[in-house]
Amino acid sequence: MSRSALICMLGLLFAFSAAPLQAGGLTFGVLGGMYSPNKGLDDNDNGLAFGANIQFKFTAVAVKLEGLIIDSSGRYNDILGEDRFGGTDIDVENIISADLLFYPLGTTFFLQVGLNRTNMDKDNIELEIVDNETGFEVGAGAMFFDKLSIQGKILYTPDALESSAVDTLDNLDDTDLMSFLVTAGWHF
Repeated sequence: MSRSALICMLGLLFAFSAAPLQAGGLTFGVLGGMYSPNKGLDDNDNGLAFGANIQFKFTAVAVKLEGLIIDSSGRYNDILGEDRFGGTDIDVENIISADLLFYPLGTTFFLQVGLNRTNMDKDNIELEIVDNETGFEVGAGAMFFDKLSIQGKILYTPDALESSAVDTLDNLDDTDLMSFLVTAGWHF
């Protein structure tokens, strides 16, 4: 058997072994990971993320709905000083997202794009802080054995914070929110 025929047979064997990974179906998964804001709310703590997702997989694409509870909070001081007015707490409480996944060349690796809603809560301030909670996300990941998923995303929410809040709070630096999310999940 020639070398090119052997390579062709190995390629076909690999393609057929990858076929079960691309079979369509609905899966439910549980997730855990880390959330890290780095623009806008960059004084917030890096937080834990726990949640679940539902994914429907077609041949080479999938649609995924995901909900995560986030534990990320930060304290932002008034520009007139903490002694005078105290600090404001801003928390990122949860993220809900809808993603379109693409599995190139039938591999276990995927690329994803989608929309998310980042729910934030404020405490100790009367001023309205949150302007927009809907943003975009891009990411990549891998699904191993149709059970274990690992993903990383960049989340971007334009005009997430009111410009008046940026002017009022000393260490609030930008109206846009950009953050990173890395999770590992198990699908049933």
